[in-house]
Amino acid sequence: MNNDTPKIPRAHAFVEEALRWLPSKTVEPVETLPPASCSPRSSVLLAEDNADMRDYVEGLLKEDYDVTTVANGLSALDAIHRFRPDLVLADVMMPGLDGLELLTAIRGNTTLRDIPVILLSARARDADRVEGLDLGADDYVTKPFSAQELQARVRANLSLAQMRREAFLAMVESDEKMRRLNELLEERIQAEVQIHKAALMRLAQAEKMAALGQLAGGMAHDFNNILQVISVYAGFIQQKAGDVPAVIRMARVMEEAAQRGHSVTQRLLAFARQDGLQPEPIDVRALLDGMREVITHTLGGQVSLVIDLVEGLPSVLVDRSKLETVLINIATNAGDAMPDGGTLTFSARPEPMTDSDIQSGRLAETYVRISVHDTGAGMDATTLVRVTEPFFTTKPVGKGTGLGLAMANSFAEQSGGALTIISAPGEGTTVTLLLPSTGVRELAVAPTRDEATTAINARRSSILLVDDQALVRNVIADLLEDSGYDVIQAGDAAEALDVLMAGKTVDILVSDLSMPGLDGISLIRAAQAQRPGLPAVLLTGYVGDAPLLTLGGSFSLLRKPVNRNQLVDQVEALLAKADAACEKSLEQ
Repeated sequence: MNNDTPKIPRAHAFVEEALRWLPSKTVEPVETLPPASCSPRSSVLLAEDNADMRDYVEGLLKEDYDVTTVANGLSALDAIHRFRPDLVLADVMMPGLDGLELLTAIRGNTTLRDIPVILLSARARDADRVEGLDLGADDYVTKPFSAQELQARVRANLSLAQMRREAFLAMVESDEKMRRLNELLEERIQAEVQIHKAALMRLAQAEKMAALGQLAGGMAHDFNNILQVISVYAGFIQQKAGDVPAVIRMARVMEEAAQRGHSVTQRLLAFARQDGLQPEPIDVRALLDGMREVITHTLGGQVSLVIDLVEGLPSVLVDRSKLETVLINIATNAGDAMPDGGTLTFSARPEPMTDSDIQSGRLAETYVRISVHDTGAGMDATTLVRVTEPFFTTKPVGKGTGLGLAMANSFAEQSGGALTIISAPGEGTTVTLLLPSTGVRELAVAPTRDEATTAINARRSSILLVDDQALVRNVIADLLEDSGYDVIQAGDAAEALDVLMAGKTVDILVSDLSMPGLDGISLIRAAQAQRPGLPAVLLTGYVGDAPLLTLGGSFSLLRKPVNRNQLVDQVEALLAKADAACEKSLEQ
């Protein structure tokens, strides 16, 4: 070493390090800062192609760290995959895979990218330093460097890496705690929801039982009145059998009472939504004209009836009997709201489908809006909110069950429409039914036959009548025999099948649905298995049998109470169909 050596920054440190490279020269160790406490000892991988520099750096670090040395980038990458060091020291200029390429490979591997990397280089330009840092180096140390600087940078980067790991673990632990907290919160929410649902179910059950009690009272009142009429007049008929005019008059009153009972059950079934609808095209003008007399009679003499309809009114596609019942109920409520007289106006207008109809699931192209407006006292907001609730009524005890408007609302929704009510104290009430239209204008409605004048031309056919209730069976048998049929009675399915097995003449089977043992459907199937093509009529008063209407083919279904016209017409139609099928088979 001579005095002509150029002076460069930190030359004394470089000379000191150079002297350390010479094994024959003993140099006092340089005082260094204590390493960061790492337990266990941190591992350092040194990649340096210069053997002297490699040995020197290893000597600086091996007292405090587990140091592994390699001579090139490829060997360094292989070592990293084998044991994953805590820090990598890499020379920038190395053959094969240089330090920058090694850095790029480390940062490109998801399992290695968090390893701190310090680049060592004699290239001291700012551009070189920036390039290394941009590629992801944690630090960039230029040669020559002092022992204290290298040790401090190694220690600092290991400490930073340790803090990053601890922060990451803390974050993971925090996330885990948050996840467990969310799970616990979700469990508690679900538990509260279940408790709330259970409470609602108990409340609904309590309300249901209270409503059933109220309903039972109202129904008992109505049916006791009906039974009173029937029982009294039945006794009179027995006493006055020879007084034909009186017997006819009392029989008609008894029939009206029975119809009233039927109306009560139909209202209840419609409210419960268990009585299947049978929609058909209805001409609104013809319907209201036909109901004018009934509605006028319902309102009494103090209320004027006005029917205001536009020309060319489309027909509606609904169940005729249910619509008639709804309109009569609405008219009855309106009449009760006008005890001192007033005007009741029925109006109807076509209405196209709107966006709100689409959002509500109503998909008919056009609707008919049937409105019923009265000039009565009207209702306040509190009453209006509850008026469609089942069993809610403002009438005195015994005057109503509170099912009328609830049934009307149910009917409108089941028909694919809606019901709205507008009312205010002193301004009357308007009840509006929005019903789907067929689009066909003013259909002619076929006149209904008067039951009293129905012609009976039944041939002497043989009917097998099956019902486990003797009283009902005898009544229907009397009706059929009076209509000109021979009737064979059976009290259950087994007895009916015995009749068929005995080879007796049976042209048609009429059976009740609900019976002990085999029910009506099973009986019909067994009977038709014995006698293919045997016509059958199924009678039922059970509220849950609406799906039977979709079975089709093997039988016809009638609901109790059934009148003479309904049953005889159905029997005649099935017999005629059977005769036609028989003639066709003979021709073939």
